[in-house]
Amino acid sequence: MSVTAFETCSLDVLVDTRTAAVTDLFTAGLLVRNRLRMILDDVAERLRTPFAGVNLVREDAVLFVAATGAPAGLDEPGGMPAEWSPCRRVTSRDSPLVIGDLHADSWGHFPPSVLFGRIRSYVGVPLRTDGLVVGALCALSETPDAFDGTTVAWLEGRADEVLRIFDLGRCQAATPGLLPTSG
Repeated sequence: MSVTAFETCSLDVLVDTRTAAVTDLFTAGLLVRNRLRMILDDVAERLRTPFAGVNLVREDAVLFVAATGAPAGLDEPGGMPAEWSPCRRVTSRDSPLVIGDLHADSWGHFPPSVLFGRIRSYVGVPLRTDGLVVGALCALSETPDAFDGTTVAWLEGRADEVLRIFDLGRCQAATPGLLPTSG
């Protein structure tokens, strides 16, 4: 069965809309990074993990907006190819994801131990805005099987807070000078 022109056009519009939303949120996120980090510090402490992050996912890349406990290369706004990141799986499935052992999975051209080092477990929940899945709130642990359904439920509540912070960043971007920019 061939793909119709309508189906192709619809997919292109969806990808373009999602890319625009991710770009908008990335800019907004930079304005409120300190507030996002406060949530991430709490996530890492509560889950007893060394790393928590807010990532936005494009078709080709995962963009790091804010993180706590991240290695120096991941702490600054930046990103990685989408195929290397579990966050892409969260957004493509539009559902929470728990990976008990990152080293037991395939992540592109590199062995998992090179990509993740001592990190073994992952938990991520989708970030949704305007009907689009745009990223993930995630945490990683050096302990295999560190996360479960209870973790997911709690993290989903924190994802709502992350989206409210992004909305504040959007307001700051739309009305420069009217709102405090303390991050």
